[in-house]
Amino acid sequence: MLINYIKIALRNIQKHKTAAFINLGGLIIAFTACIFIALFVFNELSSDKFHKNTAHIYRVRQKMELFGYSPTTSWLLAEKLTGEFPEVKASARIQFMDEPVYFKLNDKLVKENNYLFADNTAFGIFTFPLASGNLKTALSLPNSIVLNKKTADKYFGTDNPVGQTLHVNIRSIWYDLQVTGVLEDIPSNSDFNRDFMISTSVLYQMLDKPETQHSMEKWNYISAFTYVLLNEDINIPELETKMGKYFHEQLSDTYITSLKLEPLGDIHLYNITETGEQTPGAVIYVYLFSAIGFLILLIAGINFVILSTANSSVRAKEIGLRKIIGAKRTDLIKQFLSESVLLALLALPISLIAVELLMPTVSTLLNKELSAGYFQLWQFILALLGITLIVGVFAGGYAAFYLSSLSPVSVLQKNSTIGNARSGLRKSLIVLQFTIFITLLVCSLVISRQMNFIRESNP
Repeated sequence: MLINYIKIALRNIQKHKTAAFINLGGLIIAFTACIFIALFVFNELSSDKFHKNTAHIYRVRQKMELFGYSPTTSWLLAEKLTGEFPEVKASARIQFMDEPVYFKLNDKLVKENNYLFADNTAFGIFTFPLASGNLKTALSLPNSIVLNKKTADKYFGTDNPVGQTLHVNIRSIWYDLQVTGVLEDIPSNSDFNRDFMISTSVLYQMLDKPETQHSMEKWNYISAFTYVLLNEDINIPELETKMGKYFHEQLSDTYITSLKLEPLGDIHLYNITETGEQTPGAVIYVYLFSAIGFLILLIAGINFVILSTANSSVRAKEIGLRKIIGAKRTDLIKQFLSESVLLALLALPISLIAVELLMPTVSTLLNKELSAGYFQLWQFILALLGITLIVGVFAGGYAAFYLSSLSPVSVLQKNSTIGNARSGLRKSLIVLQFTIFITLLVCSLVISRQMNFIRESNP
């Protein structure tokens, strides 16, 4: 029976080529746009959530007497947290860098500026998969460096880089750094997606000034990002209160009045105000783009219905004749739905091909490295098929449920009122479609201005 519905659907699509082509084109454009939106949303929501212990990892913000909650903290804070609070399982300090350094390669200097300094304890908190090397000692040795695969291939080719030495110029001083590990690829939407990681022992040497107290040993030297791994089932507000009380009462000379624990998974999506309140950040764009995706699909479905109403007089006569020869309403509903669902299913693979072809261009426009890796997830594929079926059923709903309900006599008589009914519906849908288009246009302008503002504010 299903094969028969498909055959009839293909025959009707071929018979009404123009309408089918317009509907198919509209669905392809809508699906392509929505898949890109879905990739963007997944990219934002999954930022730094590949770590095994993401749910228990927090970034610490410290508040001093004259300042709000700063994401950068004193270098002394991490050790104090692990030493004084049993709720803190481990802590690590990281400093992200964009300051250029120079590697020596075959008597040439190669400029690099995408790296970070980190404690070795970071490997016990974050899931940084090593292709080679030892997680326990990767950055524990003085003057050690861990490379990602791309950087390792760049400087050592096919040779094993572990144990070899790199000559690196940092702030006009040469350091011999021993390669202690090579990282597997880290997701592009992670803050830790860097070309290499250098032990904080090197940073300690860089900041060391004779005859003065070392900067990293001062509570008022604030440049480290402090991350903690907490034990399970910890009451975060209670722990924050406990930490604040400890620093206020026992370490008042640090000028730290309170601490804020920021969930790792929320850092990219939410902002923390000077008063410590969490406010929406990038998550606004997640909601906005999701709404835009829904509206785009709605426009495609409305366009399908409008074309169905324009062609309803021909299909109504077909329905009348088929009812006269004994066709049931349920059979007609199945037939019309099979046609619309078939069109939607034809549009989906073409849209996926378009996404692959346009991926580099869209990634450049959004300034984000979007990935089609989600297509390997059965949940994502299942969601795509589900949305496709829903759109197909919605788009063919008018023809399936309204036209199939008409009696043969009302359809075939000359003074039928079907034309007036479909005209009123078509006008209403066109107004709705135009309203949605204006809404999308306004949203696009708002997003464009916000993106420009962010670029100008963060040169």
